[in-house]
Amino acid sequence: MSTPADILADQLLQLNQMYQLKYLLDKNIKNIDLIINGGNGTLLTILNADLFQLAAFYYKDYKKWTVIADANNLVSPLINSSTPLQIVIPKSGQDTGGLRID
Repeated sequence: MSTPADILADQLLQLNQMYQLKYLLDKNIKNIDLIINGGNGTLLTILNADLFQLAAFYYKDYKKWTVIADANNLVSPLINSSTPLQIVIPKSGQDTGGLRID
């Protein structure tokens, strides 16, 4: 017999799994949008990059680094790569004030 605590734990686990699924679906929607509207950005090949500097250069606002990060499924504003990496700089995007919204 399940206790109320067990039932609550199961419900919280299911809720967490639904949030994870929503996160993945949102990322896929953004990626599909990039594929469909591929001409809506600049493609760069980089080794090491600072998304703050790229955002300052392309958007004139370093806080828009999250737009670039979201478009490329990146978490950190600093990219350290020993092999060339291609990233997309979208023409526009939601300004989050430099904060990640996941």
